[in-house]
Amino acid sequence: MLGAVEGNMRAPSVSRMIGVAIGLCISFWATFSLLSFIPHILGVINRVGVLCAYVCSAGALLFFWAAGFAYVIHKMSWSYRACRYVGWAFLVPGSLLFLSHGRPLSIVNFLTVQNVLSGFICRRIAFSEISDEKAFAPEPLPTMFPK
Repeated sequence: MLGAVEGNMRAPSVSRMIGVAIGLCISFWATFSLLSFIPHILGVINRVGVLCAYVCSAGALLFFWAAGFAYVIHKMSWSYRACRYVGWAFLVPGSLLFLSHGRPLSIVNFLTVQNVLSGFICRRIAFSEISDEKAFAPEPLPTMFPK
């Protein structure tokens, strides 16, 4: 797991970056393949099992997406406000699946939830010292006379 040390995130090792990339690919495949066959399952217990598998794979996808972007945000020296846009970057692969998938409403619902949660998870990984109040505060107004 990528972590923060006194406000500065450690640079992950190569094996950790490979692990995040592999985890992202596997959880991406698992989430969207589970979305494709949810309506074809009969029985309440079977549906509950598939729903639990979907929640686990979607949670892993959210975590690996946010962890990868947390490293990129620190590497590029962006502020904590950049974490707000992590979910929007997921719309590129998500829209490709939306266009090719047979159940577009399930993809839209997933993309909406992912857009909201991934920015929060990314900020918690990359900038754990920043409170929620500061993270969601409005941006400061521009000034003509900088200090």
